[in-house]
Amino acid sequence: MKTNRESYRRLGRSAWLGGDHLLVVNARFFSERHMRLYRGDIETMVLYSLQRNQGALLVLECLCALTPLGVCAYAWWLRQVYIATAWRVLIPGIAFALTYAIWRFVQPNWACLLSTKTSRAGLVLGRTARRAKRNFTELVAWVSQVQGRLTGVESLAMGGAVDHDPKATKPYTQAVHAAAFACGASGWILLGIGSPPVLGLAIFALMTYYGLLGAAYFAQSASEFPFAVKSAAVMSQISAIICLLVLLSGASSNPMRFYFLMRGATLGQLAGISAVSFSIYGIVAMTLAATELPRPGTARRSVLGLEG
Repeated sequence: MKTNRESYRRLGRSAWLGGDHLLVVNARFFSERHMRLYRGDIETMVLYSLQRNQGALLVLECLCALTPLGVCAYAWWLRQVYIATAWRVLIPGIAFALTYAIWRFVQPNWACLLSTKTSRAGLVLGRTARRAKRNFTELVAWVSQVQGRLTGVESLAMGGAVDHDPKATKPYTQAVHAAAFACGASGWILLGIGSPPVLGLAIFALMTYYGLLGAAYFAQSASEFPFAVKSAAVMSQISAIICLLVLLSGASSNPMRFYFLMRGATLGQLAGISAVSFSIYGIVAMTLAATELPRPGTARRSVLGLEG
């Protein structure tokens, strides 16, 4: 039974302020886990920035985000001489780029870690530093009503480091994403080979891939989930939906047919090249995350110590 939140005041995406406690809600698959932190028990509060792609991962992300548009542009270049309406073939690539850009823009960039003697909870506070600082200030003032001036908040926040227990259970799993990326890359590569002996294996891998993309949506809901892995999954999910819409739009039984001039081999190229690119991006992101030191919640700049 879900908690009645009518008596709470919302703070960020997953937290509500009650009369004497903070309700933190973590959605996982088809369930929610509720945690209550009473403001008299809160000992530390640190505002930090969530990690985003940098360096080679950022370049790889941008290249993958432009891959569907590149495939569509190549198809348009081949057809523009013969068909006056060939520009329509660009629509799926443009739709993908815009959809992913919107998703990327609304992602939260700031979170807060709260600790008591017995538990810890992380909550997302906003996309911009300004909004996150406003929510964090409200949270500090709310706790100060019971505990008085919180000297520990400023000193910890200025330090900008958050230490997580390495033995603690992670609030997320990457197993679903690893299986999805492996099936997506191998399935489309085997299908591209076109050898009859591996055709059945390719179809099975692709069916598994598209099925796992739905499960990945729920598995990546934790705020600390590695962003690069999540972005690769989101690209795959958006691409799968757009390819499905393109396929349906070209169906002869569709009464409101909007022809994208993309069928057969061209649509297969869009789906296959995109899926393989995104899967490789996801595998690279997971490999880098596994070889680096644990980072969730570490090396973050607090708003109180933010430079600019």
